Amino acid sequence: MNYKREKIESFLQNCEMEAVVLPGLDQAIVGIVVIDGEARVVYEEDVVIDLLVEQGMEREEAIDHYYFNIECQSIGNSLPLFINSVERML
Repeated sequence: MNYKREKIESFLQNCEMEAVVLPGLDQAIVGIVVIDGEARVVYEEDVVIDLLVEQGMEREEAIDHYYFNIECQSIGNSLPLFINSVERML
């Protein structure tokens, strides 16, 4: 298990909260945020796409998969949030 996932799961357990942690994308975890009492795991968008490529997808396929199957499904309580890092935007 990834160190980041362990820290997230420990935090959630200690706070008696639940949140969706996406399988296979632990390296993209940036942290966790609590909004209105709901915990949400935060991922870096570009790293998610890079990980999908590493898992065997072509870059365009990974981008489409991210937007249509991951980011699009993340509307609601306890579901992940996605950010773009300033470093990758420059």
